[in-house]
Amino acid sequence: MITAEGNNDVIIMLGCNIGDCSVNLDKVTEALRKYIDIDASSPIISSPDITGKSSDYLNRVLHGKSKLTLDELKTAIKQIEISMGRNRSTPSEVIIDIDIVIFNSNIIKPSEYNTPHFQTLYEKLGLPLLRN
Repeated sequence: MITAEGNNDVIIMLGCNIGDCSVNLDKVTEALRKYIDIDASSPIISSPDITGKSSDYLNRVLHGKSKLTLDELKTAIKQIEISMGRNRSTPSEVIIDIDIVIFNSNIIKPSEYNTPHFQTLYEKLGLPLLRN
């Protein structure tokens, strides 16, 4: 169930294309630990901007458990993005992007799930692929 409270399984993808992206990905991973018991983290990889309009991204995928519902986790993530300086008025400059891709085996963001960089990082976590 998507809104269940308790031990919710969550897969998050992080992205950054401006600033010190490796540092930003590490900082946001630590900030997320307040809401998610992270038990696996992929290596960081570089991926091209799918629009072709901005710099390449660094990406990481995290797996963990959260006691928060999906809506509560979305709210917490928005606050983390804002605190790190995310400005949605400049979509080609992304200091940090945090996407809940899978929540309790439900693909929440199919557009992210189907990208080659997500698939590569997800497989590095050793988790089975889902159908969408």
